[in-house]
Amino acid sequence: MTNEQELKTGYRYYQFFVFIHLVLLGALGVFGACLKNLVGCLETPVPLVLNRIIVISLAIFLAGMCGIGRLIAADDLQTRNYLKQVTQWNMVVILLLIAVSILSKDCSVFGFLLTVFLLLAIPVVAGIVTWLKHENHSDDPVV
Repeated sequence: MTNEQELKTGYRYYQFFVFIHLVLLGALGVFGACLKNLVGCLETPVPLVLNRIIVISLAIFLAGMCGIGRLIAADDLQTRNYLKQVTQWNMVVILLLIAVSILSKDCSVFGFLLTVFLLLAIPVVAGIVTWLKHENHSDDPVV
């Protein structure tokens, strides 16, 4: 989402960009620590504390990605549409992750991680489809 993108001009955008990256790294670190505790026992139910911590860390990560999307200088229509779609789907996935966390009290570790993986794939697929759709339309000759 943020690969080789230019930030909006101004020092405060750079400051927010750095701060959000620190939050993203923290959320990924927490997720990784929780994942390490889950991988050993895939058949057992997910402990409620780990369930909540994983969902909160992923929600913070996705919200941080939305924040970074707002800091990117989207000069062309393709980038603006891509960022808009990915940001919208990130927000939907945050809500779905919270719903899954609330509803999955006795879910196995494997089922929980599979659900999280499928939910996290939604903004990726939406971004790729949006990017390819606009990429194909940009090749059309102007009449």
